[in-house]
Amino acid sequence: IVFQTYSLEWLYQIKEDFIYISVISLLFNIISIILMFLFVKTPQDFMKYALIYIIGAYGSVLINWIIIRKHVDLSVVDKLNYYQHMKPILMIFGVSLASSVYMSIDTVMLGSIVGTVAVGLYTVAVQLNNVIKQLLASISNVLFTRLSFYVGQGRFEEYKKLLYNSMNLLIMILLPCAAGLFVLSSDAITLLSGEAYLSATTAARILTINLIFSVLDGILYYQVLLPFGEERLASKSTWLGAIVNVCLNFAVISKYSYTGASITTLIAELCVFASILFCAKKYIDIFLILKYLAKYLLLCIPVIIWCIISKFLIGNMILRIVISVVGSVGIYSSILFVIKDQLFISFFNKTVNK
Repeated sequence: IVFQTYSLEWLYQIKEDFIYISVISLLFNIISIILMFLFVKTPQDFMKYALIYIIGAYGSVLINWIIIRKHVDLSVVDKLNYYQHMKPILMIFGVSLASSVYMSIDTVMLGSIVGTVAVGLYTVAVQLNNVIKQLLASISNVLFTRLSFYVGQGRFEEYKKLLYNSMNLLIMILLPCAAGLFVLSSDAITLLSGEAYLSATTAARILTINLIFSVLDGILYYQVLLPFGEERLASKSTWLGAIVNVCLNFAVISKYSYTGASITTLIAELCVFASILFCAKKYIDIFLILKYLAKYLLLCIPVIIWCIISKFLIGNMILRIVISVVGSVGIYSSILFVIKDQLFISFFNKTVNK
């Protein structure tokens, strides 16, 4: 908690020093993976695991503080007016708190109502989707500074151009990832956690659908509502999801366990999405977002078919996953190239020219 509070990553986001953020984060994650293999051997090594996790997640904090003097004069002692910032800070804190509630309440209620076995199975289903979610969320979050700058300067045409391009890109990546993960959930669970957790497959697939709306919520929150100062609306929408999730959990978890928890999470996320979309409609063309969703969802059908065929025809699990992923990337890219998707063609041309 202390390291997260003083991470200073926000400063480097403001400076748009994303290469530094990416490199330092990747470096410490690689270090943590190496340390995991070297020192975590048995269940009794949980303290070593906790320490290594902190190094991987927050080791960059120390580096951030070492080089902060390049950006900030720490000797400034003039009286600062903190109070003008308290209201928006508290609103953003309210959103973060509500998000934490409905992201963690499932495991808390599962543990108290059903038991630890259900918590373990549900956690596997959640972690399976978190990899994609965190990757796409990081792409969305880094654009917040630039979009806020455009809004603050009244450069709304530039804001909309960047916004719609980023939404197009994120949805173009998100949907095939979710589609492939939906089909290959059982293989992914077996690979990452073992066959003992295969009963979590249904929950993982439900949460894969939830992944789509969760990422879209993050896009609308960081790229639309926050730049326009609508923290209050974002907070209300997120608390709506938290309340819906808690209420439904009481009604569902005792009977349907971790599968029920995944269903309630999906319903809560849909409520948040609908609410945030309604709040954002006065700033953006929401029908354009729905158009992106429909377009790339249709393009995902061949990816789903390929993954299903691979699942039935290839016996070796590792080979099946590799062929499914590589084939899906090739098929999806080919379709985008054939239909002359503007964003994909632009990215392709820039890559080739380099």
